Amino acid sequence: MIQNIAVPTRLVALLLWSVLLLAGCGEGDGSHSDGGFTERTENGVVIAENATLDAARPLEWEIDTANVVRIGVVDGAEEYVIGRLAGILRRPDGTILLADGLARELRLFDTDGTFIRRIGGSGEGPGEYTSIDGLAPLRGDSVAVLGGFQVTILDPELRYVRRFLTRLTETQATPPFSSDILVSLTPDGQPIMADYLPRCETGTGLVCSDSLAFFVTDQEGEPVTRFGRFPYNRAVSNEVLPGMSTSFREPHPQPMWTFHEGHLYFADARRFEVRIHGEDGTEARVIRVPGTAPRYPLDQVFPPITSETAAGHPEGEAIRRAMRSARSEAALPDSFPHFSDLLVDEEGHIWAREYVPPVSIDEGETPRWFVFDPDGRLLGYLATPEGLLRTFSPVGTPVTPRIGADYILGFVRDDLGVESVVLYPLRRSGDERDHRARGRPP
Repeated sequence: MIQNIAVPTRLVALLLWSVLLLAGCGEGDGSHSDGGFTERTENGVVIAENATLDAARPLEWEIDTANVVRIGVVDGAEEYVIGRLAGILRRPDGTILLADGLARELRLFDTDGTFIRRIGGSGEGPGEYTSIDGLAPLRGDSVAVLGGFQVTILDPELRYVRRFLTRLTETQATPPFSSDILVSLTPDGQPIMADYLPRCETGTGLVCSDSLAFFVTDQEGEPVTRFGRFPYNRAVSNEVLPGMSTSFREPHPQPMWTFHEGHLYFADARRFEVRIHGEDGTEARVIRVPGTAPRYPLDQVFPPITSETAAGHPEGEAIRRAMRSARSEAALPDSFPHFSDLLVDEEGHIWAREYVPPVSIDEGETPRWFVFDPDGRLLGYLATPEGLLRTFSPVGTPVTPRIGADYILGFVRDDLGVESVVLYPLRRSGDERDHRARGRPP
């Protein structure tokens, strides 16, 4: 059966979304409104505002939870056991490609989840991998495999084409150190690099945010496009024992980002803001979300510290006492995040997942994804299906769920840490497609 997954609207903050559209999308200083969606032009930039999220309605989209395709088992044939999921893609022919970072290989599955073949393997030769950290789709249905600073290009038939190393010549790290990180690729195969600049000191007990700059480079590491510098990981660090500190990110609003068609989508939930930069690096849109976010008590924000915390450490009890003390004295932020993940689907829709404290999620509360069309018009919300309950993490290379015109491709991890990939058929309503037809691409 097909389920329309939606949850009752819960009281949320009064939020307004505004979008600065790409240069050339609007001229003059005129303004107009369309059923609660307002556009105006300021200094040549189009700003779009929606009505409050309180007025958002469930989307009339259908997620088929009965015909889900699932790949991944605890025990069974080796090709279905995922050691460490590093990336997922749905191919134009409907097949599913996943990267296993532990086995250092790609695996291709049919539309129904039946294993087809392996691509590559562990090694240093052509078509082999010393590490796999992600997958990126390229123009012409080619695929890039990311591993450390190495990129391997595969043709549409997933055959090896070439390999190159990435670097960033413009870094603020103190020589001989480097702080560059391979983040993704543009659709044309240019490396998207980030430069990490640490500024935080451990054990201060104060909220601190490191920073990150994004670049598109050529294959020699010279910047072609500069996106600017942004907040990175916002955390508080407390000293629990001499020379030993512990830090926590919750409940401080975290930055998050994603790339789509060479555009950078950057969200800083502290300011309830999404910035969209064009292929030339200039700021093309800004989605602002002013308002007052809901408050949560400490016991909802922080998971309980149990006897399993720091188990096996000779100073385990002292560490637990210090962590309880640090958390009990932690000042909750004035502004809680309203969203905790950001995705852009293949058609340019912006998906923002509302923030729900981890303890509440563990207790069964289901957050929602608010969906905006490419113009920034709020379409409504969907409840989070299994496999799309991801909280963005700036640490490492998070696996990115994929959302297409007629599918949602995500992943789940059970209590034992076993990973599996899930694919849902997605049916969008005709009303939404009318909006999409009027919308401008990012």
